Amino acid sequence: MLVGSFTEAARLLRSSQPTVSRMVRELQDMAGFALFIRRNGMMVPTAEALALHQEVERSFVGLDRIAERMEQIRHHRTSTLRIVAMPVLSASFIPRAIARFSRLHPDVQVTLQVHRSEAIASWVPNEQFDVGFSMLPMEKEGVTAELFCAAPALCVFRPPHRLEAHDIIRPADLQGEDFVGHGPNSFAARALTRVFDDAGVRPRIVANTPLSAIACQMVLEGLGVTLCDAFTASDFQARGLVARPFEPSFDFNYGVLLPHKNQNEKLANIFMEICRDNLAERFPAKGGQPGSKLL
Repeated sequence: MLVGSFTEAARLLRSSQPTVSRMVRELQDMAGFALFIRRNGMMVPTAEALALHQEVERSFVGLDRIAERMEQIRHHRTSTLRIVAMPVLSASFIPRAIARFSRLHPDVQVTLQVHRSEAIASWVPNEQFDVGFSMLPMEKEGVTAELFCAAPALCVFRPPHRLEAHDIIRPADLQGEDFVGHGPNSFAARALTRVFDDAGVRPRIVANTPLSAIACQMVLEGLGVTLCDAFTASDFQARGLVARPFEPSFDFNYGVLLPHKNQNEKLANIFMEICRDNLAERFPAKGGQPGSKLL
């Protein structure tokens, strides 16, 4: 559901592709309907699979909440802060903010769940979480949503590479270039399809994944180039990749979601202040203010 292929799912589960395929077949037989269809080399979930996945995720969140409460009682902690975030912010940015928060508030237990933006928007209004981070726009009753930051798309590649000679990467520069795409349904995939179609450019798609960190890891392994957000690009620049601005530019708009009714509002606000401080430190030129554009 998250990575678009049985092979990648098997890797994440530390299993084998045949085992994952067999498990999916057994689940389809039990359900009585198809869960995936193959499209452009990717396994795309059916509408029935998406509905089932949403229900399963909701059940797991409830079980996790019980486990969190037992852990809290066992260690005599008085409060808990429940955070849910999309994968791109959960890789490094949110964990750093949690570490900073925990040093200041050691008696507060912090939990972090990682999910898709659509699920996050459904759970935060129901007070299953105190703070949520998702892509915007996102309209949902019972939740306050504000722009946290706008992260521009950057072109990322492994040196040495001919693109190092360019200060700005444009669609024509990627004509015929080996390219790691973002799957059929992601925001990045839709934005890039428009950009490349308008320019009449066709990169050579060598792999697809909806997760930018996995795309950058593929680039690090020498699989081609990709476009991703400034957060992921920053993480992988520290590991040796090169990032360049891309034009025509488009932004990944990340928002913070807060439930209208929240017993942990004070802790949530403290955590958000830490996130804004960390944003300003990581992107000092323009970061840190609500809705700031990072580059």
